[in-house]
Amino acid sequence: MAHDEAVKFEAESLGSGMLPDGWSADVDVTGIVTVSGPCPTCGGDAWGPPLPTPESAVTAESLVVANRPESQPHDQLRRVRAECHCGFEHGNDGADGCGRWWMVNVRL
Repeated sequence: MAHDEAVKFEAESLGSGMLPDGWSADVDVTGIVTVSGPCPTCGGDAWGPPLPTPESAVTAESLVVANRPESQPHDQLRRVRAECHCGFEHGNDGADGCGRWWMVNVRL
């Protein structure tokens, strides 16, 4: 799927589901799961978990704690929030993606 710059920005959740086709998941030595692949809405780059910013309510500590194995002991299924980071504003000044986000379930 090629990137579609005509998609209009909308900050919305696309829900959740298992790791989509074309996506990859990695686990670092501390057990943190990261995911990446094409945005299902605009086709640009997307990944998770999102990097914290000073303006966000999400802190690096909360991402690490929520993503650790001991925080999610259920059958090695991890939920990771992924966001579009395609680098285009999609009509919203200052945005770095189309605004869509979703939860990706990764079975380890």
